[in-house]
Order: sequence, then structure tokens, then C-alpha cells
Amino acid sequence: FCGMAIPTFQMVLALILSVIFKASKPMSVIFTFISNPWSTPVLYPAACLLGATILGINLPLKDIQLSFNIVMSSFNFSGFTALGWKLFLSFMVGGPIIGAVFGVIGYFSARKIIIKSRARKELKRMNKSRA
Repeated sequence: FCGMAIPTFQMVLALILSVIFKASKPMSVIFTFISNPWSTPVLYPAACLLGATILGINLPLKDIQLSFNIVMSSFNFSGFTALGWKLFLSFMVGGPIIGAVFGVIGYFSARKIIIKSRARKELKRMNKSRA
């Protein structure tokens, strides 16, 4: 979920939430890296487009991508300020929705992996005790 938060504050937010919910602090910070240099060109514009659609804001994908390219090439937020509050609000609405979807998928995927791993360990333990 926090991987789609405002860039640079993702890890701090993940750490705070992991303390509140008594979750694994290292894992919560590690999983903020869902937004990385390979995924952000898709995730951030998608979040802005989703948010704009929900809010009923006319924000063409071309403008979102242009703004995103400015931000990524200059490493400052002038691209976001060029489109103003429309882009910011769109991201703040779309980002948490996409983050929540990935969070739910991640939770159930990790749960399934942990259950299978524990079952394999239990089976190994039972086979050793029989031998």
C-alpha cells in the first residue's frame, strides 16, 4: 500500500504503519520498493489517470506522461506543479486505490507462500520422526 504513497515518504509511512499494526518493520519497508525505476513509469501515470477519472477531472494521459517525464528527468517536482492541483489530487486519489489493490494481492500471495512453506516443514519434520 505504501509503495504508492508520495515518493520519498513511502518508507517512513510504511515504518509508522508497521509499528501501529505490529507488523514486520523490515518487510514493510522492503515492499515499498514496488515503485522502482522500472515500475513507476507505469504505476504513477496509471494512478493519476485513475484518480482523474474518479474525480471527473480532464487530465489527458499525454499531460500526465509529460509531467512524469519532467519529474523523472530533473528529479524535482516542477512537472507536478506545472499541472497544479489537478495532477496532485488525481495521484492522491488513484495512488491509494492502486496501492490497496497491490496490498491485498501481496497479503494473500505472501499468506499462501507461508502456509505452503509451513506445511512442507511440518511434513519434513513428520518424516524425520518416523525414520
